[in-house]
Amino acid sequence: INKGGILMGKKTFPWAEVQQVSINQGMVAIAKKGGGWFSGTSAMASAIPNLRVLLSIIDQVVGVKAGK
Repeated sequence: INKGGILMGKKTFPWAEVQQVSINQGMVAIAKKGGGWFSGTSAMASAIPNLRVLLSIIDQVVGVKAGK
């Protein structure tokens, strides 16, 4: 992440275009505002270093939705 947005895999999501970040069943998912079926992306939470710090920062910017 940086001031401009989130880079996950090969996709960049500017903060203004991030609708939601969620974590559910070990996956972190990013949904783009007004996006279609393939406009978002996801990654295994275990593959993200400092996951708690990342989610804390994202929660302050756009909010994080946690699943069960």
